[in-house]
Amino acid sequence: AIDMWSLGCILVEMHSGQPLFNGKNEAEQVRKICEVLGMPPDHMIARAGPKSKVKTLFRKDASGEYVIATDTETISGPTRDFRAIIRNPGVNLLLTPEQDKMYTLFEDLLRKMLVFDPEERITPAEALVHPFLMPPPPEAGLR
Repeated sequence: AIDMWSLGCILVEMHSGQPLFNGKNEAEQVRKICEVLGMPPDHMIARAGPKSKVKTLFRKDASGEYVIATDTETISGPTRDFRAIIRNPGVNLLLTPEQDKMYTLFEDLLRKMLVFDPEERITPAEALVHPFLMPPPPEAGLR
């Protein structure tokens, strides 16, 4: 089976030249994922076994929402802009409308590959027919 999460990470790295989630250890890696994608679904955190490392990384805050708490910060949602990461803000490019459309489709495909829950993540078959990989023929827009 194709690991769509890993494929999404590899595509970002190939495009940007930088790893998307370059943590030095598991805790830092999870924190970096949450900085970009937000928190995993509650049901996934709750399903982790009592001895799982997940239990040491996430805790519920006063409102009952899961957060990541480190020695220096608490993360409860995305703090980095996924779109800016994909569009490579280090390069000052003026995009044509077609290029902008392709970036939008690329971002959409990546977001579908980087869904936390594998049951909701795009499948390889679905990815192959995604508009980024299989755009409509040019004559389709002329009708």
